[in-house]
Amino acid sequence: MYKKILFLVLSSTFVMAQGNLSFAGALEQRLNIDAGLQAREHQESALKQGAVLTGALAATEFETVLEDFGQGEIELAARQSFEAPSIRKNRRNQVNSQIHELESETVSYERQIHNQLSLYFLEAVNTNQLLDLTKSRLHVLEQIVIWQTAKFNEGALAESALIRTRISVAELEAEVKTIESSAASVALRLSVYLESAVPVSELPKALPDYPPFTIITNSWNDLDSAPAIREKKAGIASLKASKALADLPIISSISISAGLIIIPEVSQRYPVVGFSIESPLFSKRKGALMEKEYEVRAGVSEMELIQSELRGLREEWLIMWKASVDQLNTLENALIPQASKLNERVDQEYRSGARSFLEVLDTQSLLTELQTKAVELKYDMADRLFEMNLILGVTIYEFD
Repeated sequence: MYKKILFLVLSSTFVMAQGNLSFAGALEQRLNIDAGLQAREHQESALKQGAVLTGALAATEFETVLEDFGQGEIELAARQSFEAPSIRKNRRNQVNSQIHELESETVSYERQIHNQLSLYFLEAVNTNQLLDLTKSRLHVLEQIVIWQTAKFNEGALAESALIRTRISVAELEAEVKTIESSAASVALRLSVYLESAVPVSELPKALPDYPPFTIITNSWNDLDSAPAIREKKAGIASLKASKALADLPIISSISISAGLIIIPEVSQRYPVVGFSIESPLFSKRKGALMEKEYEVRAGVSEMELIQSELRGLREEWLIMWKASVDQLNTLENALIPQASKLNERVDQEYRSGARSFLEVLDTQSLLTELQTKAVELKYDMADRLFEMNLILGVTIYEFD
C-alpha cells in the first residue's frame, strides 16, 4: 500500500509538472502501467524463445530394459531423431508468424488505449466549455440583478420582477455546480486511469483544430493500416505457415539408435545399432493440407469483406462529416452572431423599459441553446475523428 501511495505522489508530480495536462505525457504514463501491455510483452518473449528452440535438436531418448531385475539380459540404448530441415524451417516460420500476429494485436491494443485517453480529454473539454457558457450566462443575470435592485430601491421596478431574476440566478448556480461535479468526475476517472492525481484545473479546455478535408479523404483511401485488415493479414500469414508445416516431406525424420546388450550369465556384451525413417506416405497429409488451404481461403474472403465494409463506411462517414461542417459553419457564422445581437438589443430595450424581463430570458435562452448546440456538435465531430483514428489505425486528429 505504501508503494502504491508513493507511486501516485510521484506520478502526480510528473503530470502537474507540465503546467497543463499533457496528452503525450499522459499516454506514455498509461502505456507504462497498463497490465495488458505487460502481459503481451511476456507472451512475445515466450514466443521468441520458442522460435529459438525450433532450431534445437529433439531430445535424446535413453532406454534401459532389465530382465529379472538385472539377473537376466540387460539392454541399454540411446536414440536420437533428426527432423527434415524443411520441417524445422516451417516450424520456425510458424512461430515467427505468431509473433507478428501478436505484434499486430498489440498495436491495435495500444491504439485502443490512445482512443480511450482521447475520449477522456474530449469529455473534459466539452464539460469545461459548457461550464464557461453557463458561467457567462450567470454573470449576465447577476449584472441584471444588480441593475434591478437599484431600480427596485428607487421604486421604479416591481419586486416580482426582481424575485423572478433571482430565481433564474439560483437555477443557473445549481447548473454550474452540476457541471462542476461532472468535471470532478472526469478528473477522478482520468486519475484512476493514469493512476495519478489529475486536478480539475489541469483538465484540457480546448479542442485541436480539425484536419483539412483532403487529409481525411486520403486517410480513408489507404486501408492497409486499418487494425481489422492488418490483424486479418497477420492471421492469414499464420494460417499459411501452418499449412506449410502440415506439408511434410517424403522423409520427415530419421532416427538413429545405438546400445548395448549385456548377458551377465555368460559375461557377454553385444553392441546394437538401429535406424528408422518416418514418412507420411500413409498419413492424413493430403486431408490436413486441404483443411489448411480452406482456412486460408476463408481468411482471404473475410479480409475482402472487411475492405468492402470499410469502403461503404467511408461514404457514410464523409457524408455525415460534410453535413456536420456545414451545420457548424451556419451556427458560428450566422445563427449565433445574430442571436447575440438580438440578445444585446433586447437587453438594452429592457433597461429602457421597452421590453419585459421574460423577453430577455427568451433571447438569452435562444443564444445559450445555439451556443450549446455548437459545443455539442464540435464534441460529436471530434468523437468521429477519434473513431476514425481507431478504425483506420491512423492519427490525423490528436491533442497536443
